[in-house]
Amino acid sequence: MGLFKRIVTEITRRPFRTIILAIAILVLSVLSMIGGFLQNAVNMAYQEYVKLEGYSIVVESRSGETIPSELIDQILALDHVVGYNDIGGHELDYKPVNFMNIPYKSNSYTSVSTSEYITLYGNISTSLYSTFRNGNMILKDGVFPSSHEKGVIIDSILAAKNGLDIGKEIELYSDTEDKTITFEIIGIYETLQAPEIRIDNSQGAYYTISPKSYIFCDYDSFFELRDSVDPLRSLMVYVDEYENIEIVYNEIREIAPEEEYGLINCLESTLSEYGAVVVALEGTSSGLLKFTYITSLVILFLMTLLWMRDHYYEAGIYIALGTEKIKIVLYFITEILIIALTTLAISLVIGRGVIYTYGEKILDIATGFTNSKFSDGLIQIKVLDNAFSYQSILSACGIYLLIVVISTLLSSVAIANYNPRQLFDAD
Repeated sequence: MGLFKRIVTEITRRPFRTIILAIAILVLSVLSMIGGFLQNAVNMAYQEYVKLEGYSIVVESRSGETIPSELIDQILALDHVVGYNDIGGHELDYKPVNFMNIPYKSNSYTSVSTSEYITLYGNISTSLYSTFRNGNMILKDGVFPSSHEKGVIIDSILAAKNGLDIGKEIELYSDTEDKTITFEIIGIYETLQAPEIRIDNSQGAYYTISPKSYIFCDYDSFFELRDSVDPLRSLMVYVDEYENIEIVYNEIREIAPEEEYGLINCLESTLSEYGAVVVALEGTSSGLLKFTYITSLVILFLMTLLWMRDHYYEAGIYIALGTEKIKIVLYFITEILIIALTTLAISLVIGRGVIYTYGEKILDIATGFTNSKFSDGLIQIKVLDNAFSYQSILSACGIYLLIVVISTLLSSVAIANYNPRQLFDAD
């Protein structure tokens, strides 16, 4: 009798135990998929809140005096600090003179009208401006504007529609100042996701896509064209990774006296104001996954150990005949894997259906356990739109399959290490 046929025969001659084992694998694997879905929702929510402020720290002069350049240099010299910007939003609306505006399109959340204006932004570090920091825009060609690189960067679609390229000049007209300014194009960026603007009204908070195109210039030029100077009274200091924010925060506190400078961990502040649910939900999803995986390992170990009892006599004969223990173990693992793989294929379909159909209810139940909820309804919508992921479901299945293999390995090794007499007596 062939190996595969013998395994199938062993499985089918014990239908009750096979069904019980399959049900256990099915239920626990679906639970692990739900845990993976919630964890994915947490990650998506974190990304949405990071977009509001990024991994940043506000340093603000309490007296209103300009922050000295010596302190700025000390902050920039700290590990994990990648740059800074003036916290003030320096932007002005201009009418294009020698080109036409190509406004961003609306999305499914709200509709907006087009605009004849473009918005010019002046940043110390344009590459760290929110839309570039969160990956909504990427520099496609050229360089970012800086104190050493004077000029502007424009959107790739705006450039293509108007025949603009690096080295050409654009003209912008200011209604308020009644004058036209000229900039040289030094870079082209691509918009992967149109920037959104938060709007708060009596009905709550929502986001709308800006109907204007964005054009970025260097910080000095922005104020030169206004014949003014903007003293740096507050900074937005950017950190490389989330886990380093607290480290940098404490280091800045050591060199910036508390009585002179106020510090704010922007992500912590944003999460405490809008996203406390995310912090709580992270614990719920992590707890569910840990519970599922640990419970699965224990239950499957006991169930596979019980499954192996029917193989005591057979295993005893193999050991008495001198069969290598590794072959006995591989035989048992193959037997259980056939049941597990078949069941996991079914659980993929069921898990997808449960998450796709009841994802919102699952998220509501999970947030109910945290005694909190999303204060921003649109972020919850975005999280639900993006939390369902085939990759996360397949990842959960892969981890669960590994648990099945480990539990089967433990139980089969335990039996393979018995001597034949123990196995014959137990049988």
